[in-house]
Amino acid sequence: MNKELTNYSLQKGLYAGLIQGIFYLACYFINRSLFGSFSIGFLTILFVLIYPLVVTIRYRKRHGNILILKDSFLMLFIISFVRGLIASLFFIIIFNVIDPDLSTFIKDKVIQNTTEMLQNFGTPEDKINETIEKLQNEPDQFSLSKQLVGILISIPVIALFSVLGAAIIKRNPTPFTEPVN
Repeated sequence: MNKELTNYSLQKGLYAGLIQGIFYLACYFINRSLFGSFSIGFLTILFVLIYPLVVTIRYRKRHGNILILKDSFLMLFIISFVRGLIASLFFIIIFNVIDPDLSTFIKDKVIQNTTEMLQNFGTPEDKINETIEKLQNEPDQFSLSKQLVGILISIPVIALFSVLGAAIIKRNPTPFTEPVN
């Protein structure tokens, strides 16, 4: 992996992490109940999946539309991992420094949203109560230890995403292609 590719990947991962972190801060300061919103979670997942693919495809296009599988994988992995580390750092700061009670607030909001959603689907009351009880008994998912474990668990998930994305993005040179430097 060449230095330009590494620097590009690190830079784009840094940008993505900062974008996501600033988004988290904006959600917190605008309305902290947004952290319990399914739509915000969905938007975050879309960003996490689409951003690395888009910037890797842009890199490939700027370099003669050639990017071998190994380089595609490494770019996607570095971008996603760096983004994840920075976003986790923002989460740790928000949940453990700025507002340690936020996790309890979000848990209550998620329970409320889940209850409303299940009621709208016509779920029987006993199933709703069972689901709510499970949610109430879950440990604090925003604690420092859970965040650190989440970072470790994300590594194989990021690797899998990177392999799949790289298989789609890669473009091998043809036998008659001039090498691009």
